[in-house]
Amino acid sequence: MTSLFAAVPTLIVMLLTYYSSESHEYVSARTADKRGPLRVVRDHPELLGRLTGCGLSWLLYDFVYYGSSFNQVSSSLESALFMVARLGLARFSSLMVSDGR
Repeated sequence: MTSLFAAVPTLIVMLLTYYSSESHEYVSARTADKRGPLRVVRDHPELLGRLTGCGLSWLLYDFVYYGSSFNQVSSSLESALFMVARLGLARFSSLMVSDGR
């Protein structure tokens, strides 16, 4: 029930933002600037090296961060899985001994 009350202000802000109109300055600036990102790089070639370096560094950061964080198992989960595996192996070995194998 508490999370429902926490969502109410967020929903109010979302609705007010959705139904509000854009300012005249924003609309005129948006319609006046029809240049795309490739045209900006073409007009300013000195930015190409910086943009490429920034993009590659973020790619490397995401690759290292998500690659290492997704493969980590929390210690409590790891110990629980280890105990389940030990119990399973103990039961399996006791069945093997009782069958005479």
